[in-house]
Amino acid sequence: MRKNRIRFMAVTAAATIAAGLFTAVPVQAADGPFGRVIANGGLRVRTGPSLLNRTSGLIPQGNVIPIDCKVRGDNVDGNNLWYALPGVGNEWVSARYVANVGPAPAYCYVDGGGFAGMTTVTLNVRSRPTPASTLRGVISRGSTIEIDCKVRGANVDGNSFWYALPGVGNEWVSARYVRNIGAAPPFC
Repeated sequence: MRKNRIRFMAVTAAATIAAGLFTAVPVQAADGPFGRVIANGGLRVRTGPSLLNRTSGLIPQGNVIPIDCKVRGDNVDGNNLWYALPGVGNEWVSARYVANVGPAPAYCYVDGGGFAGMTTVTLNVRSRPTPASTLRGVISRGSTIEIDCKVRGANVDGNSFWYALPGVGNEWVSARYVRNIGAAPPFC
């Protein structure tokens, strides 16, 4: 069974390279997970799990692709899951146009078990969990961020949770504008 799967992936990779329509993504594991592209005309590869991210390639319809893991991102025709492709780049495809071959991929986690989120707006980073505190920086909309933990702070549009960002100093973002990737972080 394992030989057949490895042979199948080798043939799929060779067909993809021969087609020349998409930069080949190296297969990291012969055990999957995998998905078949079902989008008419092919599936656009993006640099992040959002329709706002630029495209970096096109995978032809019918190709079977390896998948690393999944996150929640922009909603595409009723499906907000996005699949991370293995390899050196930050490459994502909408799960809406991928049919799982075997088991679905697990959720992605930052650095082997941390918590993560995706910003839904251009987000201010604050020195304390309140919009009245010092501005420490800005994170672009659609960015994936690592999260340490959460606290209750100033209410922002009906949400009083704030996420602590890892690092040297106190840096906080309002949870109101962060979509969790996988499980929500615990209290600090």
